[in-house]
Amino acid sequence: MMDSLQIQSPENPQKAYRIGELAKLTNSTTRTLRFYEEMNLLQPIRNLSGQRLYSEASISKLNFINELKSGGFSLQEIKTFFDSWHHNETGEKAASDTIKIVQKKLLEIAELQRKIGKLNDDLKGMVSYLLSCKGCDHKPSLNSCSNCDQHSHEKPDPVLLSILKQD
Repeated sequence: MMDSLQIQSPENPQKAYRIGELAKLTNSTTRTLRFYEEMNLLQPIRNLSGQRLYSEASISKLNFINELKSGGFSLQEIKTFFDSWHHNETGEKAASDTIKIVQKKLLEIAELQRKIGKLNDDLKGMVSYLLSCKGCDHKPSLNSCSNCDQHSHEKPDPVLLSILKQD
């Protein structure tokens, strides 16, 4: 059971989480959270005994950081993403910088999707070809697989043949 504290502010009292609690809530480690603090991605407050305390907003921010990481953003790109909002003089400049970061990543994701799509097609083709190999009692080799009569309707799978050429 989490024993969350309160960040006391007369205008806006809110829950506060110790570093271990925040780590559990966000599937992170305390080491990661300390590293993010060093990178200035997280800004905890400290209580009188020096313990780090994190607000509810830290949970949302960490979940977003994890989404960005899973989407292919490096920590440096994530830092640049957040810094664009904190270090620019105008919203227009911050938005412009952020749009550039996001558009660059969208192009990288599109290229990755293209590569994954090709790999998906190649692997499906290989499985289709290999299904007719079930029950074959010949040793797989470039010669025997290239001239196999069980695949008369299909050309040999090029990826599979490239593997056999190395034997």
